[in-house]
Amino acid sequence: MRHALALATARVLAAAARRRGGGATSLPGLAALKLDPGFIRRRSRRLAGSVVVTGTNGKTTTARFLGAAFGAAGRSVVHNQSGSNLLRGIASTLAAARLPSSGRKPWGVLEVDEATVPGACRELRPRVVVVTNLFRDQLDRYGELKRTAEYLRTGLASLPKSSTVVLNADDPLVASLGKGLKCRVRYYGIEDVSRSRPSLPHAADAVSDPKSGALLRYEAVFVGHLGHYRGTSLRRPKPQVRLTAFRTGGAVEVRSGRQTVGLTLKLPGTYNAYNALAALAAAEAAGIDVAKAAEAVSATTAAFGRQESVEVGGRAVRIGLIKNPTGADEVIRTLAEAPGKKRILVLINDNFADGRDVSWLWDTDFETLRGRTERIAVGGLRGRDMALRLKYAGFPTGDLPRYGSVEEALREELRQVPEGGTLDVLPTYTAMLELRRTLAQAGHVKHFLD
Repeated sequence: MRHALALATARVLAAAARRRGGGATSLPGLAALKLDPGFIRRRSRRLAGSVVVTGTNGKTTTARFLGAAFGAAGRSVVHNQSGSNLLRGIASTLAAARLPSSGRKPWGVLEVDEATVPGACRELRPRVVVVTNLFRDQLDRYGELKRTAEYLRTGLASLPKSSTVVLNADDPLVASLGKGLKCRVRYYGIEDVSRSRPSLPHAADAVSDPKSGALLRYEAVFVGHLGHYRGTSLRRPKPQVRLTAFRTGGAVEVRSGRQTVGLTLKLPGTYNAYNALAALAAAEAAGIDVAKAAEAVSATTAAFGRQESVEVGGRAVRIGLIKNPTGADEVIRTLAEAPGKKRILVLINDNFADGRDVSWLWDTDFETLRGRTERIAVGGLRGRDMALRLKYAGFPTGDLPRYGSVEEALREELRQVPEGGTLDVLPTYTAMLELRRTLAQAGHVKHFLD
């Protein structure tokens, strides 16, 4: 009776929220968990199984790739595509889904916040958990990386032997999570070193041996501290799913066991190659053929706000979410590698979902954009902080446009873009939601839940 009441209440609240234009991503689940603390556990029993996707960067894109892979294999999925990844968001997703009590059941593909992993593992008992990476992020919430790793370690240790953990072999902190687990562990990573950087970037985080504290020795560096490394107590494990070759035009070659598949990614950047690898490894762990999964990943476009491009009056608005130094560096690096000078709008908020601490701006390599921009503007709640950061990066800031609202920033900056041109917008999470809300109200995009 308690569970039935919780489910009914969640659905009534969700309907009311949508009538008022909301996303119904948190409140329904919060109410359901208040009425029935075991709501997620009971509701998830109607799933064929679940895959938890966690890590600092790439959760939403990896989960999107993975959902497409399940669809290609003829399996329906329940997916928190809104990105609401705390327990209340998971509960809201499960409440909204029509889950049969018998017959062919759907799979859950659930993005989960790192600090929520212990609770999610306890309640969902997932068949597969994939960890993308661990980077410094939201220091006001997580503290240092070792603390974030402990959240994950606690959750993974609670998994039964029947579960599979899929880890990024190229992240030393993530790879170390596989030691001592009673369940099956699989690794993925990049073997082709043609895109290796000459040295670790300034924003690199986990560069020391987790046990001895001695500095790791790197033979190749791809993204942040991700690469080929070895230390006194830790050596990069051999990945079972590995990217063996980068080709031109976003094409890559992936090998799993004796099977080699090719795919062409619609999303740029080495970090998206990692997201694709994570999805392929997780799909394989869930029993999906790698070739079928690769075909689905090749056809998948950007998740909302992640390298998403929107046409507005004959101009393109390209959105690249930034939220921590490593993620921002990769977005900037991808922009800088593209030909031509860019028109850029940076929107920085410091709401709870963004992280109150914006000191990460000073570890982000905005200097890379110097000489590669035709125009740059700033906005958001911490737009003045961003303007100061650009001043120290060497940009002339005397006449730098600064905006109070996202709507004004988008309108005025688009006026400066010639027809057929592109405005690159680099927003933090809540600024990205404001931006998409503005675009949706003008009819340029659909709501992310549609």
